[in-house]
Amino acid sequence: MAVRKIAICNFKGGVGKTVLAVNLAAGIARRVKKHGGNYRVLLIDADAQANASTYMLGKAEWEQRIYPNSARALSGIFADALDQKRTSIAATDLLMGPDSGIFRKAQDWPSLALLPAHYDLARTEAKLQSQKQVAFPGMAEAVPAYAVLAALLRDVENQFDYIIIDCPPNIYQVASNALYYADDVIVPVIPDWLSVSGLTWLILTLADQFESFGQKKHLKAIVPTMVSVGSIYVSQMDQIANQLHNEWQKSSRFKQILRGCQFWDKEALHRSVDVAKAVENFQSVYNYAGSNKTRMQFEKMVDKILE
Repeated sequence: MAVRKIAICNFKGGVGKTVLAVNLAAGIARRVKKHGGNYRVLLIDADAQANASTYMLGKAEWEQRIYPNSARALSGIFADALDQKRTSIAATDLLMGPDSGIFRKAQDWPSLALLPAHYDLARTEAKLQSQKQVAFPGMAEAVPAYAVLAALLRDVENQFDYIIIDCPPNIYQVASNALYYADDVIVPVIPDWLSVSGLTWLILTLADQFESFGQKKHLKAIVPTMVSVGSIYVSQMDQIANQLHNEWQKSSRFKQILRGCQFWDKEALHRSVDVAKAVENFQSVYNYAGSNKTRMQFEKMVDKILE
C-alpha cells in the first residue's frame, strides 16, 4: 500500500485541529492491517505553536529534548534545506520507537512516529517567503518553495502507511507545503455561526491553493468538533450538511474540491471533560481511562479513513 498523506487544516484557530490530528494518528497506529502488523503512522507537527509536539511528548519532555535544539525539529530541517545543507529527512530525524517519549508510554506506540515542531518554525515562514524556488544538492532542478516538504520526505515516506500533518492556522508557506504534500484534507469546524460563516471562504481558498499548485485535490471530510447538545449546534450542523449536499455541489467552483467529500456528523467530536483531561495529562484518548465515549468517536473516524 502506498503511503496516504492527510492534512488536518483550518485557517481558524481553536477548532480542535491538534486534538483531532494527534488522536487520529494514534487511532490509526493502533489498528492492525489485514496481513498483520500495525499501521505505521507519522504525525508531522507543522504549526509553530508546537502544540501537537508538546501534547504527544509532554511539556517537560519537549522543553528538554526539542526546545534547546531546533535542529531536531521541522524548523531546523527546513533551515538546513534552504541553506543547502541537507536534501532529505531521515528516520533518525524522527521520534519513534521505545525511546521516543510519545505519550510517556513509548513502548505502547511502536508504530507511531513524530516529526516535532519548534517555535523557530515561525522564522521559517520569512525564509520561505523570500525564495520562489529552492535548490537541492544532487537534484537536477530546483523545486518551488511550496514543495520543499515533499522533496525532504521523499526518502522516508515509504516507511509509513499514513502521514498526518497538523497544519498551522493560516495559509502561509509552511501551510502551503503541507497542503501541496497531502493527498487529502480533513477540515475540523465548530458548528457555531462564526466558524460556519467562514467555511465557504475556507473551501474556496483551498481550491485556489490547489489550482495554483496545478493539482486536482479534494477534501476528505468536514468534521464537526467541540459539539454541544443544543438546538443552535444542531441547526448549524444541518446548515453545513445542506450546503455540502445542495448549494456547494451545484457550483462548478466547488465541484472538484468537494468531489467525494464526507460530512462526519455521525462521528462528530463532542465537547468532553475527558478530552480536556487527556490533553492535560499528555495522553491520547486511548491511554486515558475515562474517555470511552470519545474513544468510540475517534474509532468511527478512523474507520472512515481506513475504509
